[in-house]
Amino acid sequence: MPQNRLRAFFYQYMNNPEAKSPSPQAPALPFQSVHIAGIGGIGTSRLARYFLFHGAKVSGSDIVSSAQTESLAQLGADITIGEGAPALPADCQALIYSIAVPENAADRQEARKRGIPQLSHFEAIALLARGHKTIAVAGTNASLEARLRRWAPDHRRIGLSA
Repeated sequence: MPQNRLRAFFYQYMNNPEAKSPSPQAPALPFQSVHIAGIGGIGTSRLARYFLFHGAKVSGSDIVSSAQTESLAQLGADITIGEGAPALPADCQALIYSIAVPENAADRQEARKRGIPQLSHFEAIALLARGHKTIAVAGTNASLEARLRRWAPDHRRIGLSA
């Protein structure tokens, strides 16, 4: 897939749960109903989009409303804003939490009481990546993107396919 088409797909995929995946098979999700504590964070909000895109029921909580939480609500996530009572739905199969959410937070305590598995957002990413070849890229500015664009034509020399 040419770079500009790949980039266009990425933005469409991350912002539209109705977008079609280029893969003919949807991945098998480990959970069909997840609650994400700290859903407004950049990492956790992307996990929420991933689960929504693949048809899972997503709920979440955060202490403040943001563009991320508003966007996720428009995409179908059930989001609770503010501290206080736990917001886990009855059919919740897993709680994914931001590392910013303390162990004594209401959602985490309720999950523990109900025996619902808890995963940090890093553990959730690892679970979703299991069985797949993964390339992790980190960076905070456009210079990294520029370097990756120069590297992309050489992807075959390290054993990757287009």
